[in-house]
Amino acid sequence: MNSSPPASPTLAQPLYRTSSLFEAAFLRTRDFRILGKESVGSKAFLLFEASPALTQAVNDFYGGSEAQRISQE
Repeated sequence: MNSSPPASPTLAQPLYRTSSLFEAAFLRTRDFRILGKESVGSKAFLLFEASPALTQAVNDFYGGSEAQRISQE
């Protein structure tokens, strides 16, 4: 899996980050707002506010959603 909930010293709220554009697009369709981006070496991550609702949406994505199946093709 390409994602993890990091602690960020620059933003106050707990964050969830993902490097998967498919996952980020899925979260946007669920009305979660992208708070920013972060680069680590050559890898870019999109940042979302961590919440129980976001955790459920991520579980939905990785739990066999159509969006997740398409991302693996």
